[in-house]
Amino acid sequence: MTLETRHLAYVDALARAGSFSRAAEELGITQPTLSRAIQGLEDRVGGRLFDRLPKGVVPTALGNAFVTRARPILSATSDLERELAAIQGLQSGHLRVLVGPYVAAILLGAALGRCLERAPGVRVEVDEADSGRLPGLLLEDGIHVAVAEISLFTDRERLEVEPLGVRQGEYVCRAGHPLLGRDEVKLADVMRYPLATTQVPPAVWKRLADGSSLSGRHDALAASGSAVRCQSLTALADLVESSDAIGIFSRGIVRRRLDEGTLAVLPLDGPRPTSNWGILHRKDRTLSPAASAFIEAIRWADAEVPLD
Repeated sequence: MTLETRHLAYVDALARAGSFSRAAEELGITQPTLSRAIQGLEDRVGGRLFDRLPKGVVPTALGNAFVTRARPILSATSDLERELAAIQGLQSGHLRVLVGPYVAAILLGAALGRCLERAPGVRVEVDEADSGRLPGLLLEDGIHVAVAEISLFTDRERLEVEPLGVRQGEYVCRAGHPLLGRDEVKLADVMRYPLATTQVPPAVWKRLADGSSLSGRHDALAASGSAVRCQSLTALADLVESSDAIGIFSRGIVRRRLDEGTLAVLPLDGPRPTSNWGILHRKDRTLSPAASAFIEAIRWADAEVPLD
């Protein structure tokens, strides 16, 4: 025997109203329709659910048992309908976002502000990870959207990828650094000093080397890598400010220190570091309304936040 939610609602309304006419009015159907539905249901369960009296109806023992079981189901169904409507209307929901450190420093704050303005009831959880862990984390079931360096993700068959604007970085050193006394600085000169960076993917090392005096030697660059790898851009800026280490930052990340004169941009003769960021999510997962709202917010932040 298969019951539909409307059957439960009919029995509940009739038990509360005590008459077919009042129950039909509450349900928004005609009295004959309700009478036929109850009769058909009684035939299916094999017994009377209501005794018909001259002045109304009362549930039988079978009817009382039916109502007792039906009401929690109707309440849970109503709760589910409200929750689904709230999620669709961005009044509730949960979103888990994956970002790299530079995205977190440059775009994330503006994007989250925009997202929560549009979807104030959504709970957002942000995971910040180094480049080595980002691809594997995105393929976990709990992650909804990633914003990160596209070249990290080699398994493109499973991902939707939307590129963002290209952002330029700079080689940055402390005030008074020996390289600042030169009219021009080459990448080979930079590499003679300790590099302090986040984990740099091989594709980024290649972009750093191409067009410079180290062109074709990106494998060697990647092998030697950074002297200090750290996910905290603040800690890296502190290190660069207090040593001869050289960092890679966008101007926006260290603008206050540049303005104060504690850090300086090296006059590099060659290509600057550039980002290749994008929005990524799995093809086999339907985006939730909250995830769609966050993606719209990232697009907005990418357009609004200055590229330098």
